[in-house]
Amino acid sequence: MRIYAVADIHGKSERFASIARVVEERRPDVLVVAGDICARFGPDPARDADTLSRLELPVLLLLGNSEPARFAKVFSDSPRISVIHLTQKRIAGTTFVGVSGAFSVPFSTRLALRQDVILEKLSSLLSPGHVLISHAPPFGACDKVMGRFSAGCKALADLVHKARPSVAICGHIHESPGAGMLGSTLVVNCAMGRSSGAIINLNGKEARAELLP
Repeated sequence: MRIYAVADIHGKSERFASIARVVEERRPDVLVVAGDICARFGPDPARDADTLSRLELPVLLLLGNSEPARFAKVFSDSPRISVIHLTQKRIAGTTFVGVSGAFSVPFSTRLALRQDVILEKLSSLLSPGHVLISHAPPFGACDKVMGRFSAGCKALADLVHKARPSVAICGHIHESPGAGMLGSTLVVNCAMGRSSGAIINLNGKEARAELLP
């Protein structure tokens, strides 16, 4: 399976154009959007949902820390888009599990989550070999701010070590796009800005990531 993963579009037209170009050139099986889709000021979720729906491939999407929960219905009403918050979605033999919002990281969040309850629900859905999608990264992988300090979620990292998904897709920390290992899990921070996201090739439980310029 070929996954194209992006995060932190923030409503920018050039980032949507870049996504369309990569979809056309690389022909992924699914597009994963790991939160912060809309602009911070004057967001237009209906417009952004329409833009993603016109790409003509399955889109798995979750909300980030800068989007109110009510936006989920706007996206889920659009063709081809599945909002994957605390649910599973199976595509071409691969099970995806997602969680919207941001956990305990040093940035504010508009989509407040009771972390313990959310992680308990997420844990019941996640198994080895699955693909985890979250907005914030787990602590210790692709989560450096100012090139020095890890700012990911420690509780999410504990869950990754326990559940051992094949891949954990995230964004949120714009300074650290790339891929790294957390135990046996490939963590991919696909935040846009310094990159155009990432292509993840998944063959069974073996995964490889390519960060796009």
